[in-house]
Amino acid sequence: MPLAETIARLHRAVAGEIAVIEAAREKLGDAPRQRVEAGRAARTLASLAATLHRLNCMQMGLPPSANDYDDIPTDIDEFRRRLARRIEAFLESREADESGGDDAAPAAASS
Repeated sequence: MPLAETIARLHRAVAGEIAVIEAAREKLGDAPRQRVEAGRAARTLASLAATLHRLNCMQMGLPPSANDYDDIPTDIDEFRRRLARRIEAFLESREADESGGDDAAPAAASS
């Protein structure tokens, strides 16, 4: 099966799943949803949106975007160092607030 045909079929499948979620929500009207059900629907919609994004990239012949994996740092050691600096800056700013100091938060907090 050609790639374009597979992508089109997947698009239809995703659209069908979104329609099912919309119909279920419409059926409930203004009634609040159970927390578990709402969370499941949110995760499903996020997954479907990510799938649509990837399908669109494939359809346009684009490589998967770097943003597809933006929660996975490429250099874990640098990520840890930056995170440690941000945590330290946050703690220092909290200590300054508690002591009534007027010291501004260190510049590392914004990086």
